[in-house]
Amino acid sequence: MFRNSREGDLVLLDGSRSVFEITSHLADLGISSFGFMGDITYAQTIRDRWTGFRDALNERKIFLNPQYCFTSSPRGHFYSKEEVVEHLKKLSSFPRAFVCANDFIAFMVIDYLKKRGLRVPQDIMVSGYDDIRERITAESHLTTVHVDTEILGQRLVRQILFRLAMPDMPREIIYIRPEVIYRQSTETGPL
Repeated sequence: MFRNSREGDLVLLDGSRSVFEITSHLADLGISSFGFMGDITYAQTIRDRWTGFRDALNERKIFLNPQYCFTSSPRGHFYSKEEVVEHLKKLSSFPRAFVCANDFIAFMVIDYLKKRGLRVPQDIMVSGYDDIRERITAESHLTTVHVDTEILGQRLVRQILFRLAMPDMPREIIYIRPEVIYRQSTETGPL
C-alpha cells in the first residue's frame, strides 16, 4: 500500500480533478457503465485519479461496478500487456467506458478490445492520462490529460528555491491542474 508520509514538499498533478472531468463528460454523454484500470497502491497520483473517477460516479449516482475496476496489481502495476490482458479476460461483459490511470494502460486496453472485435469508441470508450507523445499519432485518437513537463519542471525548481530560502516553513503540497484533451476515443462518432 502507498505510504503517505513525507519529509519534504510535494508538487503533484491534480489527477483527481482531471479524471473527475473526463468521467463526468462521459456520464454527460449518457454512459452509465464504467471501468477503471490503474494500481492505486502504486502511487499517490494514481490513487488521486481513482478518487476523481469514484467521485464523478458518486455525484451522478452511477453504480460503481467492482467487476469492472482493476485497482491493485502488485506484480507489475498494469505496465505489461500480459497483465492487462489477464485481468480483462476475466470479464464476461465490458463496461461502456474504461477510464485508465495512464496512456500506456489505455493503449493496451484498446489493443485488447480491438482483438476481441470491439470498436473504440462505438462499442467502448477509453481514456488515458499523460498525453504521451510516442503514441499520439494519426492512428492514436486517445482522450487524455496533457502533462506539461516543462511547466511541472519550472514549478519544481521554484519550490526548491523557496525551500532553500525558507527551510523552516511548513511543508507544502502543491497541485498543478493539467488540461484534459478530448479526442475521438470518447466521442460518439466513428474513429
